[in-house]
Amino acid sequence: MSSTPGPVLNSAGRLTRAFLHTKITPLIMIAITLFGVLAIIVTPRLYNPEIVVPAAEIIVVRPGNGPKQIQRQVVRPLEQLMYSLRRVKHVYGYAAADVGVVTVQFEVGADETSSLMYLYNELQRNIERLPPGTRRPIVKSIGIDDVPILALTLSSKELTGPQLREVGEHFLTQLHSVPNVGLSTIIGSEPRALKILVDPQRLAGTGISLEHLLGVLEGSNVVAPGGELENDNRRIPLRVNAAFTSVRELGDLIIGVRDRHPVFLKEVATLAQGPRNEQQRAWIAFGKGAHATPDPRNAVTIAIGKRPGTNAVTVAQAVLAKLKTLEREALPEGVRVTVTRDYGHR
Repeated sequence: MSSTPGPVLNSAGRLTRAFLHTKITPLIMIAITLFGVLAIIVTPRLYNPEIVVPAAEIIVVRPGNGPKQIQRQVVRPLEQLMYSLRRVKHVYGYAAADVGVVTVQFEVGADETSSLMYLYNELQRNIERLPPGTRRPIVKSIGIDDVPILALTLSSKELTGPQLREVGEHFLTQLHSVPNVGLSTIIGSEPRALKILVDPQRLAGTGISLEHLLGVLEGSNVVAPGGELENDNRRIPLRVNAAFTSVRELGDLIIGVRDRHPVFLKEVATLAQGPRNEQQRAWIAFGKGAHATPDPRNAVTIAIGKRPGTNAVTVAQAVLAKLKTLEREALPEGVRVTVTRDYGHR
């Protein structure tokens, strides 16, 4: 009696038949499932994918110029130069008083290091395109990790913007202790700054010129812009030395000598401390679904970033856990904290 031979199997078929009749197959499937679950847990997640898109900001300062002059003489020449570079996809520019910013974005996948070096070298080669009086441009790289994963908005009806900023700065200092927290900033209110209001008559009585006074003040500049000088309705941005932490200390600055006696800044000017830009304010208002009054409230926002390559979910959860502790221990009465962005939400 003859039997019909089975089909001839290739190597894949023989391997499949072997797994159909072995007890190790269920164990392999269980192991694959466990590895898949583990991969989901440990794989970093982010609302914005970490693709390589090299980008940079070019910041150019030209004191004493308005936005229109900055746009025409600084921003436009830089935009034209940046558009001429290889693999540049987008160029954006904007102008403000005394400063212009041009943002350059390269094509997706371009090498970040070589692109930024190429941009910097071309900028230095064409520096003569900028008008006289322009300070050396500052090139700042931009990455996907510069996008905040959390935004925490502090709001209040009783506290002013600068007061809320002080609360936010305290919170931000504490939140920086959370592992893997990256670049973080406060948005919505200018920090307090030292301001100098010169009295022309008192200044003239000392025999000191305004140019000499500016030279003395510029000689003490070591940090970012910290205030302004006002004389005859003319506002001049200042860079106040970090050593000057109060109006009293700044007032004791010696600006010259008259009749063998030192002349102090407080003798020729009124000094005050307040918001750097009084025209900048921020508010937040809530809709009906928020179970809060709809009236606008003064607000500042703490923007929290993460370190490159870290898990946005775990970083955000750790920050929110720390925030709950701060709300119990350090949140002033009448201040509300609202999570206005959470890119680490599952």
